[in-house]
Amino acid sequence: MGYLDNKNEESIHNQLLETIKTKLLSGFNDGYHRRVESVEAINVNFEIDEAKSDRDKVTIKSVNASARVWVKVQNHDAFAIKNLQLRMYKSIEFPFDENVKEYKIANVDEIELTDITPL
Repeated sequence: MGYLDNKNEESIHNQLLETIKTKLLSGFNDGYHRRVESVEAINVNFEIDEAKSDRDKVTIKSVNASARVWVKVQNHDAFAIKNLQLRMYKSIEFPFDENVKEYKIANVDEIELTDITPL
């Protein structure tokens, strides 16, 4: 994939990290319906859909992430650390922005995180 250099791949990775963090801190609940209060760490793996990607647009077909978060324990004034396994099922597009010369996430509002952590 000659059009995607290390700088652009790192930019896509960083945008995915930031998107996941924002989604987690926007009222995301774990499998026990405990709200995420803060994010300690996130690790992201993604796969590019080469058939739908070219110089003008990169399409990510799968995103898996692990996140270490603090959740609020219900009915108590306490917090617990939790390791989440997350997946995004919808493909994510990164069209090339000529103004800044990098790929920018396009459909961020449509992205949904699914907690696939075993209970």
